Amino acid sequence: MTSPLLHNSGEWNTLLDELAPSSIIVLTDHNTENHCLPYFLSTYLEGEEFIHLSVLPGEESKSTACAEELWSVLLEEEVDRKALFISLGGGVITDLGGFVASTFKRGMPFIHVPTTHLGMTDAAIGGKNGVNFQGLKNQLGTIRQPKAILIDAKFLDTLPELERRAGFMETLKHALIADAAFWKNLKNRDDSTRAVSNEIIHHSASIKQRIIAQDQDDFGIRQSLNFGHTVGHSVEALTGISHGEAVAFGIVAESFISNRQCGLSDDELDDICQVVFGCLTPSLSADLDTEALIQLMKSDKKNEYGEVRFSLISNIGKSNIGETVPIEVVAQSIAFALSKMKR
Repeated sequence: MTSPLLHNSGEWNTLLDELAPSSIIVLTDHNTENHCLPYFLSTYLEGEEFIHLSVLPGEESKSTACAEELWSVLLEEEVDRKALFISLGGGVITDLGGFVASTFKRGMPFIHVPTTHLGMTDAAIGGKNGVNFQGLKNQLGTIRQPKAILIDAKFLDTLPELERRAGFMETLKHALIADAAFWKNLKNRDDSTRAVSNEIIHHSASIKQRIIAQDQDDFGIRQSLNFGHTVGHSVEALTGISHGEAVAFGIVAESFISNRQCGLSDDELDDICQVVFGCLTPSLSADLDTEALIQLMKSDKKNEYGEVRFSLISNIGKSNIGETVPIEVVAQSIAFALSKMKR
């Protein structure tokens, strides 16, 4: 089962009537509180009473400590299981909100309202909810689907151009793992429009929905969505650069591994490097600590029996999951991605 995607206030109001919540909770960070909450309230919750929770922006809020604080407020407000929890924000907010809602009193209904390109096409979709733990990403969490995901591209007007490009990396990933025709469409589009196109956002979201429908529990084809993320998550954790920048680096590095191990052609590898780094070049220095990155990769949750496993591609549009990669090839991939950034 996948969550329905809502596209307008009419669909939203119909769902709200069906749920008939005992109360409504809206979670934001301080940025979405200022830039997105007024529009959301006037368009989707006009006249409704709600409990507002707000946390600091950034990955630091995706923690057990922050989750505890939110659970405490829900207890103080005597929130019951018929309440509706709404997460209004980017990936940190939807991950955190979904985790809090799916664990409070063994689970309450929740809706994601992503406000970034990354959230609309990836982070809010799929039912993965979680927090980071002891410096490692997404180590604690649940798989539970939201009642719906509201996608409103109007929220993208609040984002700087760099953040739009960062979120666009997940859309490029969707094309690379599952839709070669979509990849051709994306690479031929003008940079200024493709990251905010309703058509592209909805198509990207539908690719992820289609994959999740086949593998709810993340033991098979859903792992293809990790392409670019084994290296990417380690870079993000080690350096603190944005998720989108880290995924851009990870896509290039793991495309190199795909070329060495899965038959991805040299031409396709070059194409990927040009498109990804042409859209977003990560702010990384040449002295990236490869050994530290590899140690972080060994903690990736999809590893089995002590082996580092990757989701790779054999061609643009065709994924290979569960690939074990020699450590020396991983090290070469990091050096390759760094070299491509210098051009």
